[in-house]
Amino acid sequence: MFDIESKKPVAKVRKSSRKGAFDDNRQLMQLARLSSREAIEGSLASGVAVFYIKNGNLIKEGPDHKPVIIKATEKRPFNLREYLCHG
Repeated sequence: MFDIESKKPVAKVRKSSRKGAFDDNRQLMQLARLSSREAIEGSLASGVAVFYIKNGNLIKEGPDHKPVIIKATEKRPFNLREYLCHG
């Protein structure tokens, strides 16, 4: 990573050293899970329905928290790590 103006490398600073190769991914997954929950709660509080997949079904949940099955989906497990690190 380089600074655009000076073309010098920018130092990466970590608050703590890594204990394992996947520590940053674990933290990223935890933050993604937390922010997703907050976004869902905010949407429902604003009166906007949310959609998600549960047990192979596409579910629509309205502000009244009543789930409605929209359609059955292909049963394929979702792996957040593969989704985030697909490169």
